[in-house]
Amino acid sequence: MKEYIDILDKDGNSKKAEVIFRFRDEENNVFYIVYQYNNEYFAAKYDDIIGTSKLDANLNNKELEMLEKLLNKL
Repeated sequence: MKEYIDILDKDGNSKKAEVIFRFRDEENNVFYIVYQYNNEYFAAKYDDIIGTSKLDANLNNKELEMLEKLLNKL
């Protein structure tokens, strides 16, 4: 079953995006999400508070490489 999240675009409009996968970095207790919107993939960190999580797309190169490797394994 597919999972979706609501995201806000740059104009503040709510859009539905498909969740590709979620990942928790247990060593650093950081949650990541990879999602797809309009045939493009995006990644972000989030705080895992149900219903009120905020996405932080400011990922460093190490985080992006880790998520890319996980995505390629799918």
